[in-house]
Amino acid sequence: MFEARKLPLERGLAWFLQAVNVGRRNPRTVLGAAALLILTLYVITFLLLLPVAWQGVGSDGLPMLGVSSLIAIFATLMCILPVLLGGLIHVVRETEEGREVGIRDLFVPFRNGSFLKLFTLGLVQLGLNALAAAAVALLAGPDYWSQYFAVLQQAMSGTISVAPQPQHPYLMFIVQTLFNYVSAAILMFSIPSLMFLRVSVSEAVKMSLSAAIRNVVPNLGAAALFLLGVVVATVVASVIGLIAATLGSLVHPAIGVAILALVYLCFGSTILLVLAGCALAAWRDTFGINGEANEPPAPPGSFAA
Repeated sequence: MFEARKLPLERGLAWFLQAVNVGRRNPRTVLGAAALLILTLYVITFLLLLPVAWQGVGSDGLPMLGVSSLIAIFATLMCILPVLLGGLIHVVRETEEGREVGIRDLFVPFRNGSFLKLFTLGLVQLGLNALAAAAVALLAGPDYWSQYFAVLQQAMSGTISVAPQPQHPYLMFIVQTLFNYVSAAILMFSIPSLMFLRVSVSEAVKMSLSAAIRNVVPNLGAAALFLLGVVVATVVASVIGLIAATLGSLVHPAIGVAILALVYLCFGSTILLVLAGCALAAWRDTFGINGEANEPPAPPGSFAA
């Protein structure tokens, strides 16, 4: 098993800068793969909503989602997300190494033997979420989750209600922050290990926990830069989208909506691409993996663009 190296704070900045420039060699392919990931998640969500829609809709014309339906949709997306992120990280790595890769290589985990491991990683994430939900119930009170889901259902129907207040807000904030850090570290460090080192899920999780513990400062530094970038990019995308949609609506309202959707698709694709690039850079640096020198070669048979 690869050992996590102790790294200084400035490495977090280096990972973020590498991630920002990750698509310079083949921007069409990497951005296309990120956009395909988003569209795939939308299709999966739509398919999961179909059985609920058949059961009836509310007065607003939207499907009536119960707590069980929300949990089922969340669980499915949580399990499939590591698989798709693994495909995106694969596309990023192949592009950075100068190898031929296509947009459809986003789905390479389905045929290179890593699908089951990545799906299992999603189950690990679900287990962590269950533990976090139990901790929230202890800290926020026994009625917190029932009140929270009631407010969520009302919000989806267009009614704005006051969110429930936890009994121990500060302690709950600390617990949730710790959970989010550990969960994100397990996800971001485990996916490359499962994809490229062919280790088991348990070994990948152990490696990720080691990286999370040994490099708290650079990890949090990279996360802070990423979140700051997301905030700035959200403002920029919102302004551009509003202006573009307004101009498009002068021709036809549908054109304005289409332009706005395209702007936000590009925005989401860029965010995902930076996230994947940062995860790959941090993983390589943390475990001393320098490109093709000590990574197994990519599986043969990749799709061409």
